[in-house]
Amino acid sequence: MKIAIDGRALTTPRTGGGYYTYHLLKELIKKNGRDQYVVCAHKKIVTDLAAENLDFRIDRFPLGILWQHAGLPRTLVREKADLLHSPIFTLPHSLPCPGIVTIFDLTALLFPQLHNMKVRFSLRFAMESSARRAKKIIAISENTRQDILKFLPVEENKIEVIYPGVSTSFCPSDSTDMEKIRQKYAGGTRYLLHVGTLEPRKNLGFLIDVYNELLKDNSFSKKLNLVLAGMRGWGYKNLFRKVEQLGIKDRVFFTEYVPESEMPFLYNAAEVFVFPSLYEGFGLPVLEAMASGIPVVTSSASSLPEVVGKAGMVINGWRKEDWTSTLSKMLTDNRIKKDFAERGIWQAKKFSWGKCAAETLRIYRETVR
Repeated sequence: MKIAIDGRALTTPRTGGGYYTYHLLKELIKKNGRDQYVVCAHKKIVTDLAAENLDFRIDRFPLGILWQHAGLPRTLVREKADLLHSPIFTLPHSLPCPGIVTIFDLTALLFPQLHNMKVRFSLRFAMESSARRAKKIIAISENTRQDILKFLPVEENKIEVIYPGVSTSFCPSDSTDMEKIRQKYAGGTRYLLHVGTLEPRKNLGFLIDVYNELLKDNSFSKKLNLVLAGMRGWGYKNLFRKVEQLGIKDRVFFTEYVPESEMPFLYNAAEVFVFPSLYEGFGLPVLEAMASGIPVVTSSASSLPEVVGKAGMVINGWRKEDWTSTLSKMLTDNRIKKDFAERGIWQAKKFSWGKCAAETLRIYRETVR
């Protein structure tokens, strides 16, 4: 087969779509040297991927959306592609070959108020159109599959659930580099960690309030900081204002982009990973934290119970008292902390990029057949 991949997400800094595209492609090019992969984009791709069965086609366009609908179909014809896989929600209007699309989540439809105007309108209609025209839809969780069936005009047999994996770089470590990480990102002390773009969907204003309540306990008032690792997204200024108003600006650390080489140490140096998200298609940071042997406290929203299973503390609702008491228990009881850390490591072993690639390749073959 000759498989074309929409590679627009392969940029730096790498976000969720880019992370998924990179690791899926990295495993796919190992699976079978007879299959050829052509990564297509409208501007320079930043990646270290290289193989005899991997090529890149860059057709310069001023806007990605123009390239997707005007330039990409021409590239597919020119390359005589057997299949196009778009790992980022949408497909071109004109498809000269069968198309597969990966849908991470439906937040644009479910929570439009949590997105800026551009995403709210463009992605909503593009997803509906793409879902109708796709030969197959890959959902990254059962929760996302159910949402697709409920909100998009597609047949049930068109959707396959294929879970993402977790990089092998995320594993327990006692490296001395962790002390450097604490100094660099957390003021040199213990810290709670959240990883994700600073945007309303992540519910970080609530997390800051919970942390502020936790600081009222003398056990944590001087020995525990909060690290929010992630790029600035829509509405991030509200978070900066909140920490100013609460007088905890020197205790809450906004790291912005953290190099991928440092992320495993950032997880390992944390006391607890906290994730009060309002909605997740999968929740990859939760999986990375578990693989790193860090206990997880998360909300029960959307796919998160599906990913965490019984390996983390899953809290129903967003009552500050529940979150504060749960975190306090996790931080002060080493037996509980150790138990959930061990559970997380075993739970994370269920997810691998190799398995994700094998199942995706099966979908390719069934579609082209």
